[in-house]
Amino acid sequence: MKQIMKKIKLFGFISLCLVASNLTLLSASKKDYLDYVKRAVESSWNKYPELIEDWKKSSIHYVSWGFNPPGEPVYLADALGFLFEVTKDKNYARRAIKILDEYSNLKNFYPEELAKNRVEYSDGVPALPNFFFLFPYVRAYLRVKDSGLLSGELKKKIADEIANSVDFISHFPEWGAHNRAVLRALAYLLGAKAFPDHPSAHIWRKQAEVLIYDNLGKWEAEDATLYNGVWMYVMLLYMENLNNDKILTQPIFRYYFDYYLNLITPYGTMVDIGDANFNNAFEWFIPCFEKAASLYNDGRYKYAAEKIFNRMLKDGKQSAGLASIISDAYRWCDDKVKIAIPEIQSCEVLDDIVGKKIVFRTGWDSLSTYLLLNYRDEGDGNYMTREYLRNTIPVEEEKMHHGSSDENAIIFLMTNGSILLHHAGYRDALPSGMFGAYRADYYHNRLVVRKNKRELRDSLVVLSPVPGQRYKKQTLLEFVRNSGNYRPVRTFKVDFLTFKEVEYSRTRLVDDKIGYFWDRIIVYLKKLNWFVVVDAVKFTVADYYTLAVLWHTQQILKSGKNFYDTRIDSIGRYKVGGSQNLLIYFPETYAKEDSFEQEIRHFQNDLCIYQTTSSHYKMGDVEFFITFLIPHDLNENVESLIRRIKQIDVDKFPNGVGFEIENQNDEKIYLCLKLDLDSEILRENIRPRYNFNSGKIKYGDVETDAYFVYLRERKDKISYAVSNFIKLIFRNQTILEAKPTTFTLQLDGSGDRIGYTKLRFWEDEIKFVDKK
Repeated sequence: MKQIMKKIKLFGFISLCLVASNLTLLSASKKDYLDYVKRAVESSWNKYPELIEDWKKSSIHYVSWGFNPPGEPVYLADALGFLFEVTKDKNYARRAIKILDEYSNLKNFYPEELAKNRVEYSDGVPALPNFFFLFPYVRAYLRVKDSGLLSGELKKKIADEIANSVDFISHFPEWGAHNRAVLRALAYLLGAKAFPDHPSAHIWRKQAEVLIYDNLGKWEAEDATLYNGVWMYVMLLYMENLNNDKILTQPIFRYYFDYYLNLITPYGTMVDIGDANFNNAFEWFIPCFEKAASLYNDGRYKYAAEKIFNRMLKDGKQSAGLASIISDAYRWCDDKVKIAIPEIQSCEVLDDIVGKKIVFRTGWDSLSTYLLLNYRDEGDGNYMTREYLRNTIPVEEEKMHHGSSDENAIIFLMTNGSILLHHAGYRDALPSGMFGAYRADYYHNRLVVRKNKRELRDSLVVLSPVPGQRYKKQTLLEFVRNSGNYRPVRTFKVDFLTFKEVEYSRTRLVDDKIGYFWDRIIVYLKKLNWFVVVDAVKFTVADYYTLAVLWHTQQILKSGKNFYDTRIDSIGRYKVGGSQNLLIYFPETYAKEDSFEQEIRHFQNDLCIYQTTSSHYKMGDVEFFITFLIPHDLNENVESLIRRIKQIDVDKFPNGVGFEIENQNDEKIYLCLKLDLDSEILRENIRPRYNFNSGKIKYGDVETDAYFVYLRERKDKISYAVSNFIKLIFRNQTILEAKPTTFTLQLDGSGDRIGYTKLRFWEDEIKFVDKK
């Protein structure tokens, strides 16, 4: 009996481990997908009559953009048509036909007086004005038209409604490299496929070719994961209906599959970027990843599809819309492709030209650490798309297109099953919420810079008092907020390096109009699971400025001198609390103020924590902020964590900053960062235009000209990682240095010079004896 109990306990422990790994050992087969579609369809069919009646009683069918019929019945008809194709059960076809018939009558509920006010309804109100719903409606018809259950009269009725709805797109054939254009293109293509002999079929085919043009083998314009999924899914359907999968073998599609793969978080879904909400509508990616797994015979994509599918099941999501999407996961799924957990960890996603994102990752299970930095700007690509949209639709607050002012922002941070920082959300009103909610820069975990000086005084020596007059200093959010309109900036990667014990990124934002550039440096101390974020600003125009680094959270559990212990228990409607909190600590405080304000962010009451300063700066001046982001257990003493951090005296401050961090077993970690990279450049026009003396900075026991140094000291050894340097000295001992060489062809006409070229980077562990 004791042996049996031991086995039960062991099985329980293994079960807990499987749960902790966030279902990474579970899989989704064609049968799993089919079973889900059947369950969702049956549930949706039972709710269908009530849904229609509720819609008829509501006013939602005449919103600001006109007739607005519900989407669920269309997706239900599509999923029913799919089940008919798979099972040959005509009951599914009967239900689909009933919906197609009844749906076309909903336009009769649109008030005639409203229809007269819309020029696009001059030829009548279309049954399907929403291009999101048009392609599944046409596909549902294609799936059941040869079932033998459609009368000639009903076929004609449905055909007329489809034709009128496809024709209706021509009133606004919105084009460009984005999701709405490809949705329209697919509707045109399926209309022509369904009715090849229709008088307008040749126009539909031509319109499809025009609208798909900017998307075939080209970069998408949207920096928004919600619409990335829509775009990719519809592109795959378009190629399938064109009977042309060859384009999927081109580099751009393979790029995007890998790009999306790296945006999967330990939570089990895509990270929300740009116009997107947390864990919302990322199921579009499931069939996309199944297609990629089958096409490339790559189990990593199978893993991605199953990860998101299992997250969907865990959340209890079930709808006709999801059934329609999952039906394509079933069709594209190849059970012979075996799941493969991706091996890649911290990386660029995927480059510094198009993707412009960096992920810090320790693994792919639910307890892994994951941080995403987004530094994507509008860029130079898709000019026609961006300018067309900017001047056609109300998108003043967007980074063209569907993007947020989130350049150099930390979008997401999760570790040990706890979400510690998250994205701002999509919007809470149309076209955006008040103050550009939630797209504007002050809704993101980033630095904001404004011209002029914030009023900080709340008491004055008043010369002519006015009875009852009181003075109150400006709050930070009051000062930085505006309509939320997007301000174009430029960004680029300075560096990204991964080492055994540390990882380091440096990305730059350039704002020519306001007059500064900002480097965000992120250092991930892997042994500690800490992040150090340094924001260094160099001014290119002399003026008054206000700067603030913002961190958004839900709760402040404890605060003290320059620190805030924070926690996030929910994001919108999702409960996400875990075993970790986040300590936000500002170790450098000279002429800076820190505090917090209440805000509404991602549809909930949040808190904006900030450190800020206001002053006059000359051209070339440097200002900076330092933030330690320290995940920790719920009961850990945060003051003890803070006491481990010591700011090092720097001889050329503020050109560089350094820290000494106490680790366990009497270990010490030294972190040294050069802030002003131009400070080492010599006045003479010679090459190299730098040397060790021009670039060296002394950070306590460390002396170097490096841009970045990590050094861990223990009894008789040091481990170090260093980048872009000539020499590294620790406690007056040279650890590593470049060798001299002769540089000829000097540009100033002088003779040959002996000099040292910088080494790119180096990582090593060596014995070290302190000679002091």
